[in-house]
Amino acid sequence: MLESSAPKIQQGDNRHAVIPRRRHRIETTRPRQIMNPCWQLLICLCVLMSWPGNQSTLADAPLAGSPLTGVPSNKTQYVLLNNDRVLSGTVWMRGSSVIVRRGHEAELTLRANQVLAVEDDLIRLYQARVRSQRRRTLPSINVLISDLRWCIDQGIPDQATQLLMQIYSASPNHPVALQLESRLRRLAELDSSDEDSSAAVMNLDAESSSVHEIQPASHSVERPALDSMHHRTELPINPTTAPASLHRFTARVQPILISRCARCHHDSAPVATNWNLVLPPSGALRVTQRGSIANLEATLPHCDPNRPSASALITMAMQCHGEEVETGTLSRAKQQPPIAEHETALVRTLVEWIDSLSAQTVRDSLQSQLASSDDETEMLNDGEMTRERRLSPIQPSEVAASLSSPPALDGSPPASGRSPIEDPSTWSPIRESQASAAYDEQTRNSARPVRLPVVENPDNVRHFNRETRLLRQLGLGRE
Repeated sequence: MLESSAPKIQQGDNRHAVIPRRRHRIETTRPRQIMNPCWQLLICLCVLMSWPGNQSTLADAPLAGSPLTGVPSNKTQYVLLNNDRVLSGTVWMRGSSVIVRRGHEAELTLRANQVLAVEDDLIRLYQARVRSQRRRTLPSINVLISDLRWCIDQGIPDQATQLLMQIYSASPNHPVALQLESRLRRLAELDSSDEDSSAAVMNLDAESSSVHEIQPASHSVERPALDSMHHRTELPINPTTAPASLHRFTARVQPILISRCARCHHDSAPVATNWNLVLPPSGALRVTQRGSIANLEATLPHCDPNRPSASALITMAMQCHGEEVETGTLSRAKQQPPIAEHETALVRTLVEWIDSLSAQTVRDSLQSQLASSDDETEMLNDGEMTRERRLSPIQPSEVAASLSSPPALDGSPPASGRSPIEDPSTWSPIRESQASAAYDEQTRNSARPVRLPVVENPDNVRHFNRETRLLRQLGLGRE
């Protein structure tokens, strides 16, 4: 736009008029342009559509190196989930999901962010598990315990053994490690039994194929399976062979006895008693099943189902007893019963348990204990006889008789002073054999000292307590 700022010139007065220069003003600013709303909506849609794709890409990042394919395969793979669980089966990818199929069962669909790793074997899966935790420092004991438990659960004994040795090098008496060690031993035993059964199956197949015709695989597997089941019946106590009353005793009664009575009533106690409890192993938190059964059998003779409150177990638990109380070395202020008077809940638990027992159970326990006592008495009598024989002095005449030379066959030595065997003129094979037989018989009949039996462990605390208890029961006392 051009505008003129010069004044208008009147007509007729143009002699002295000066025509000024024209001034022009140019505008350089452009008008503001507003984006079309359609384009704005299109850009927002593109951003929203691209965001789930980016999220799935981030979720699929841990599975980038996994051997996953888009179609099912015939090999078995292992899937590690983010909750530390493991799934096995045929695994493949379908979009952003992981499909796991186990045999002819239904398929399991997992989101990609639920899966940490997929590997062909468990060793690689364990390594992937360690990598997923991104450990920057040496693992602590708790982390090693978690790895050990995971390896035992998944059946990797070699890796579990290495972890257990690593834990013991830092903490030799870790209670959780001791429990996991027992699980690892059972796992190794199962693996060895499986290997033996598989080897027996292979040997049986080879023998049957060499003599008879080829038989179905199901028939060849049945016979070793029966042998393995027969072999397992010879194993120690299991839940099927344990007494029916063991569960209630272990859950309710045994903790009370161990906490209140085991301080004095155990095999290693300084004072021998007629009732001993088996304590948990060193570093363990619970008594083994064999120890629980021993405690149950030791406690039943002190129970009276007909009069539960008058049982020896209840009366002794509610009164002060012990060697210190009997000798008076303990003051009255410190004389406390194992279960105080105000602890009626504990007494009621013991009474209810005794009331639930049957008389036949207690009778069988007494008979078994009497039978074991008879066996121990016989062993003790044999030991006393051996001790008397050991302490009896040797007579000089017996020593002289054992060291004397064998007599001659005719009852008197020859005139020359030599035995008939030493005399060359009277030697004969028959006479020599007769002289040798007579010498052997005299040697057997002579009371020569014999070598005493070797004592395996003369300082055995269990044997000492048993011997002392039997001597007290028989009223013999101890020397």
